[in-house]
Amino acid sequence: RYDKLKRNYESTVSLACALIWLKL
Repeated sequence: RYDKLKRNYESTVSLACALIWLKL
């Protein structure tokens, strides 16, 4: 359960970074 949550968190962070990068 924790591993799945961690994986989801990492994917969300990477997606947020991608959106920020695209806005630059």
